[in-house]
This record gives sequence, structure tokens and C-alpha cells, in this order.
Amino acid sequence: MQHNPPTRATSAQGAAEKMSKLFIAEEIAASIQSYKPHPTDIVISPFSKCGTTWMQQTLHTLRTGGDTDYDDISRVVPWIEMGRALDIDLNATQRAQPRAYKSHLRYDQIPQGAKYVVTLREPKDALVSLFKFIEGWFVEPGTMSIEEFTAARLQNNDPKAGYWASLKLVGTTRQSECAVIELRADAG
Repeated sequence: MQHNPPTRATSAQGAAEKMSKLFIAEEIAASIQSYKPHPTDIVISPFSKCGTTWMQQTLHTLRTGGDTDYDDISRVVPWIEMGRALDIDLNATQRAQPRAYKSHLRYDQIPQGAKYVVTLREPKDALVSLFKFIEGWFVEPGTMSIEEFTAARLQNNDPKAGYWASLKLVGTTRQSECAVIELRADAG
């Protein structure tokens, strides 16, 4: 039996096709719907590549006094959208309180009723970080330029999509109506 090694995309369209196989809309929707927030829950909800893992590590360290007994931070601070795909019960008791979660949903999409931490990052830095993250994982290194990647990201004309829409929602949400903490992921 011949085994073909996995291949990476060589274009923005190819990367989108690969990612669509990983992120299955129905499973993500079911996972989001399954999460029942508690008022004490903390959800880290920045746009991609804006300090998510940094905040997961920080929050988990603060709530446990420094626990590092896990193989992946998303096992102890689960990703709401991927809970079902990773077979994680989002409503189970966690090893420390408050319960903590990660999400990349916009504020208007995320289940309400918890506290939310949103980190901000210079948009250019977030874009470059996302490009480097995708290149080598979904895209064959050196086959797509940062310019091609940027053009593909900007091609989405949905006014509710992307970094600026997320930023606008955070900026226009009245803090008296919800628990939102804004942090910057960069030093600038």
C-alpha cells in the first residue's frame, strides 16, 4: 500500500481549501451552541494572532499559581469553537476557577454571560504573524508572497469580517453593559 505524504497549498485559494477541511462550520456551530457560560467564566477573545496563547498562559498561571501540568494550553483553557472537534466538554468542571476559555469569535457572535478579555495588536503585525503561522502549516513555504496573502485577506468584502470589524465591536461596546478588559499584545 503506497502512502502519499500530505501536501501543502501553494496559493491563497489552496490554503483556504485546506483550512475549510479543518474548520467544519457545522461542528464549530454545535460547539459554540453547547457552551453555557457562567457569570464567573473568563473568555479570551482576541482576533487571531493578537496574543491569544499569551493570554491563555497568563490566565491559567494566575488562576492556578503556576500549574504547567498539561500537554497543550488548549486542554486547560479550551477553544470554544473547537471543543466538539477535540472532544472537550466545554461545560465540565475545570482544574481551577474561574473557568477559562479561548475564542476567536467576534463579540457579537460569542455566547454572552461571561467576562471577556480582548487583546489588541498593531494590525500589520497581526497580519504578518498570521502569514508566518499559515506558511509552513497550510501553505508550502516560499510559494505565496505576503502581498498575495494580504490581497486574499482583503478580498473579503463582508463588513462584519476581519480585524477592523472585530476592533470596531470592541471599541463600540459600552463597558457598563458588559465585562470587557482591553489589553495590548505589543509594547508600542
